[in-house]
Amino acid sequence: MPQIDPDMGAALMDFLDRIAEDYRRSWEGRAEEEHVARMIEEFAVSLTFEIGKRYAKVIDGRQNSRSVHSFVVLSDEDAGGFRRGDILKAASWQAPARNFRRGNVFEEDQGANRISWAGF
Repeated sequence: MPQIDPDMGAALMDFLDRIAEDYRRSWEGRAEEEHVARMIEEFAVSLTFEIGKRYAKVIDGRQNSRSVHSFVVLSDEDAGGFRRGDILKAASWQAPARNFRRGNVFEEDQGANRISWAGF
């Protein structure tokens, strides 16, 4: 498995936390219900990422069904002009939509106005 530097690892973990927080907020007013609290916890622990050659793939792995949430650019040497840390919408399981970035994991708000637990 390819390695990433500690800064990127920390930024990716923060990104996963932001996605999980958006999911929790979507249940506001009901989060105290036992089954809802369990759903929120299951969602948070199901979020992972896989490191590839050019991107980190953010995956939602709930209930034995995996889907791609987004991709994060790993290098400043991207052919499309994207910067390290740029968040891209998923076009498919294997590739991001390369039309424009949705945020950057190194920016303070990470593109919070576009980040949703369900994607972009």
